[in-house]
Order: sequence, then structure tokens, then C-alpha cells
Amino acid sequence: MPHIDREELQERLVRLEARRAVLCEERDGLGADLAEQAARAVALRDKLDLLRAKGGDAAATCHEEFLLRHQDTANAPIPRPAWANVAPRPKVDIRKLNRWEMLLELKVCTKALKENMHRTWEAEADRWKTKQEEAQRVLDRIRHRLNSMPKRYFESVHDLKAKLVQVLNERQKVEKELQDLEKSSGDDVDALYAEIRDLRRQVSTVTDELEEAQDDHAYWNQQSELLAARCEPYRERYDRARNSFLAEFGGDAFFLAAMELFPSRDRKLPIDKFQMIIKEFVKPDWEELSDSELKQAAEHVGVGLDGTYDLDCVHFQALSRDLHAL
Repeated sequence: MPHIDREELQERLVRLEARRAVLCEERDGLGADLAEQAARAVALRDKLDLLRAKGGDAAATCHEEFLLRHQDTANAPIPRPAWANVAPRPKVDIRKLNRWEMLLELKVCTKALKENMHRTWEAEADRWKTKQEEAQRVLDRIRHRLNSMPKRYFESVHDLKAKLVQVLNERQKVEKELQDLEKSSGDDVDALYAEIRDLRRQVSTVTDELEEAQDDHAYWNQQSELLAARCEPYRERYDRARNSFLAEFGGDAFFLAAMELFPSRDRKLPIDKFQMIIKEFVKPDWEELSDSELKQAAEHVGVGLDGTYDLDCVHFQALSRDLHAL
């Protein structure tokens, strides 16, 4: 086995490490390029959606054609990298290798990894480039369709946008009016409920007063019935006294005049008033009446010649009191 210098192996190892670092940087750079390509693809997809929204039916039709044409490609699984398809190398027990063989094994593995990574990156780059070209062709076709559309289509689109803005403004106004109406209606409802409660209290008060009035009415009806029952005997006495006066002196005028001259509270009746009654209604020549006839007439009506009532006489004493009570 040839002799290998330790320093030379150390230098080779340093160079391999430097080469590995360079390859890692290249791998990171390719990864950044792939990320940039992916971002560009996303931007192209967003631009495609925007153009489809602007183009209307034409853009939608082109997009549908694109999806139908590339449906299999879009749904196809992501291909495995080329290095994954390489036949696996036979397992080697590193513990049985010496340093030289370990370095050779490391060099072979590094070279194979680099080749596989390059093939994978080239395949990915070709695939993304193909997709980018296809997307660019679709965009060119959509742009051509949009340019070939008549001008009135875009004018109608602008009119529709203006109408949409107007409808949105009206909707905001209606929503604001609805909110104001809900707020005002809430205040009106609160005021209405307060008024209803006030009316209910008033109705309750009036109901209580009505019940009291009904009780009072029932009480006074009962009292009036009792009073009418108590006045019934006096009515009979009044009728008897009136009939007695009419039979004795005749005429209602004399009876009414006598009622006016007999107060219910005054116990005195001047004799001149009684003489006036006799003069006015009984006999014009009352001076010709004898004392016995005048006394007889006075005793008949319950009045003494001394000007006082006869408490034992029930004619005008009870009659005057009952009439004033009625």
C-alpha cells in the first residue's frame, strides 16, 4: 500500500470542504431562484385572475380552455428527482476502510450528489420555464382577445361600475336611515310605554273612584229608599191636612199661602199673619168674625192666639216640617 502524506490528505480534505461549501452556496442560490420562479408564477396567476375579471366571459373562456388543455399536467404528481431514481450503492462498512479509502468514498459520494442535484435543478428549471412559457402564451391570447373586443363593451363595463357605486351609496344611505329610524322608534316606543303606564295608573285611579262612587251611589240609594219609607207616613198626614184645609176653607191658593207663612224652624207665628190669611182667602170681612170663630180657626191650624204653635196639633206643625224636609 503506497504511503500517503498526512499533510497532503489534510490539504485535500480542506479543498473538499471548500468545494462542499461552494456547492452548498450554489444549491442555496438555485433554491432562491426556484423560490423566485415560484413567486413569479404566483404573480402571473394573480395577473391572470385580474385579467379574467376584467375580460369577462372571454377571459373565463380562455382560462377554461387552458384548464381543459392542461388538466392532466395540472393534476399530475410532482416527478421524483433524478438522483432519487439512481440505483442505491452497496453498503460499505466505514469501520473497515482506511483513511485513503474513506477519502475516496467521500469524493465519489460528493460527485454523485453534485451530479444528481444539478440534474434535478435543471429538470425543475425546465419544468418551470415550460409552465412560464405556457402561461405567457395564455396571457398573450387573452390580451389579443381583449384587444379585439369592441369599445362599447368597456363602456358598458364602466357604466355598470358607476351604477354599482351609485347602488352602494344608496345602500349606505338606506342603512343609515334604518339605523336612525330604529333609534327614533326606540325612543318613541319608550315614550309610548311611559304614556301607557301613566294611562294605566289613571285608569286604575278612575276605577277606584268609580268603585267609590258606585258604593256612594248604592249607599245614597239605600238612604233615599229609607228616607222615602220614613216620609211615607208624613205624606199621608200631608194629604189629610191638605184635604182638611180644602174642606174647611176651599182653594189651593189659601193652602199654599199658609205653607209659606209656616216656617219649619220658627216656633212663632204672628197673629196678624194669620188674620191676613183669614182676610185674604177665607172671609173678606174678617173684622166681623167673632173671637170664638177666630180662635176656632186658629186652633184648627195649630196656632194659638198668642202667636205660638200648638205642639199637640199635628196638622201644620208636622206638615211644615215634612214639606221642608222633602
